[in-house]
Amino acid sequence: MLWPLPLPSITDLSGVIHQRLSCNRETLRKIPSYQSALWFMGGAEALSYICRHIASKHKKLVKLLLPSYFCGQSLRFLRNDGVDFGFYQLHNDLTPNLDSAVSLIDPQKRNLFLHVHYFGHFIDAQNSADFCQRYGCLLIEDCAHIISPFAGMNFVGEFVLFAPHKQIPVKYGGLLFARSKLPDLTTEVQQVSISWYLKRLLQRYLTRNKSWRRYREWEIVWSDDKQAVQYSLPSPLEVELLTKKLNQPQVLVEARRSNAAKIAKLIESEDNLQLLKHFSQHDVPYIIGLRFTELSNLHKFSKALNQLRCPYMMWPDLPMELVVAEGDFQADLDRTMLTLFLFVHEEIDINKYVISIKKALDAAK
Repeated sequence: MLWPLPLPSITDLSGVIHQRLSCNRETLRKIPSYQSALWFMGGAEALSYICRHIASKHKKLVKLLLPSYFCGQSLRFLRNDGVDFGFYQLHNDLTPNLDSAVSLIDPQKRNLFLHVHYFGHFIDAQNSADFCQRYGCLLIEDCAHIISPFAGMNFVGEFVLFAPHKQIPVKYGGLLFARSKLPDLTTEVQQVSISWYLKRLLQRYLTRNKSWRRYREWEIVWSDDKQAVQYSLPSPLEVELLTKKLNQPQVLVEARRSNAAKIAKLIESEDNLQLLKHFSQHDVPYIIGLRFTELSNLHKFSKALNQLRCPYMMWPDLPMELVVAEGDFQADLDRTMLTLFLFVHEEIDINKYVISIKKALDAAK
């Protein structure tokens, strides 16, 4: 598997240093109707904070209703916090199957409902909000794959969390918005790692192709990681870089939409696979999912990509709790095994990338 992470540029770093010298630091914009905005190391830390806050506020244990197609590693702090999980199913278009969530509600606990916006798609959460109002849940919108809170999307959740470190070249960075006033975090501020940035700059300008080589067997990976959370803030440099990118995401949005459109044009003529979901005007692609009908064709495609040194990935893992949970999760196993993801971020040489994908598609026939 080849996995190109976005890497920092000299221009971005020099721009932030110039702001510091001129004492003209940028302030993060606000989402209307949301009172609080808190920084975290990542989205998993933000989710843990929400559950701890609700448990403390309501003096109840928390049950989190979440989709069964979910990254198991993101639950590592919640497992240590004693949060109970209930896994609801998804429709084929990745919208929540709310009927499957009704039986998961525990009247003895404070129930939270996690609505996930997958892969940069804005998946309307109003039905989830109506469900929460009907059954007394609190709605969390997981926007880890959405590039910015200010990309023109309408959020309705009580909490909205982002993981911009996945998409913008910083080591750490999670962001939580809440409609209510949240207590300020008294946490340690991370010191900026100059060596981390120097290594990433070298990767970007000198050795990037070599850093892309990462292989893994194509198989279901189950995660039951458990970790105690220690809330820390990103370094001031990371916060300033993130603020600059998040406040004005238009350049990144247009680049990703353009890259996605070029890749999608190749895929639409193929009979043996489909786009996991077609992008709408409100979407900003994070990655593009290709759903194969036959695992053998997927293997041929990934093998060709490896030979061409072309980056791609598969779904990282699934929660180990699914193994013993009640419910039919075969659709999630199929999504994991039969879907391959291609990158669309703005640092990819899209013309070279598209040529490689075209060759791999031909090899998979």
